[in-house]
Amino acid sequence: MCALSKIDRSIIYQDDLRLALRSVGINPGDIVMVHCGWRSFYGYMRGGGSLSSLVDMLRALVGDSGTLLMPSYGYSKDFFDVRNTPSNAGALSEVFRLQADVVRSAVPHFAIAGIGPATEMLFQDSFNCSYGFDDCAPYTKFLHVGGKVLLLGLQKHPCKISAFHRGIWLAESNEHIPPDWVQQDHMHLIDECGNAEERLVLRKRAGIKNDNAVFRAAFDRVPKEQVNLGALNICCFKGSSAVDVAFAWSRAGRFLYRGM
Repeated sequence: MCALSKIDRSIIYQDDLRLALRSVGINPGDIVMVHCGWRSFYGYMRGGGSLSSLVDMLRALVGDSGTLLMPSYGYSKDFFDVRNTPSNAGALSEVFRLQADVVRSAVPHFAIAGIGPATEMLFQDSFNCSYGFDDCAPYTKFLHVGGKVLLLGLQKHPCKISAFHRGIWLAESNEHIPPDWVQQDHMHLIDECGNAEERLVLRKRAGIKNDNAVFRAAFDRVPKEQVNLGALNICCFKGSSAVDVAFAWSRAGRFLYRGM
């Protein structure tokens, strides 16, 4: 459990969290991408909450007409099994992935797990995707349909904003940043039917990494709704707004990656 639990003795009950999520704009029918830092949920656990109850709450909030999504990429850069590779995107995403009615995209770089009516459309071009934020990527399609990003427990100034990577990809496509920041590679992938293939993929070139300070500064410019329950920060924003910020900064020469 996080060391902050010794400082913040708050108790977060189910109704507290549900009302907070509504207050930042999570509504029935929404398409929501959830990124979660479970270590910040000690107050929720004190109130009787669990990973499973949080997943249930999120599903109930978007309802049957909404779509719930979470990153679900694996540990290895060389191998990915859609059905069996554990998620390396946090404890909540692994619990979510294992639910019987949740599907997972066959994307080697940035796989996504999801449930809801939009998943078929979002995942339909997965096998044409070579980079998690290219034009065929489920994450890109999520952004195009007005999806909301929900950050749970990642603090007020996070340095891992997935939508920024799409903005950087667009900036490269429009020749605003150097074209050689990605390189070709191969990955072995097993799809949801058990079929194996070798996929040609794109990865960031060695030495290209997020510039955490610039990510945080750019995130401050993204319009968002935030609320705190004790030390738990809850933040929601429109994914396309973050893409716009990253694209504008890249176009202006404020690169979000180090090593360009």
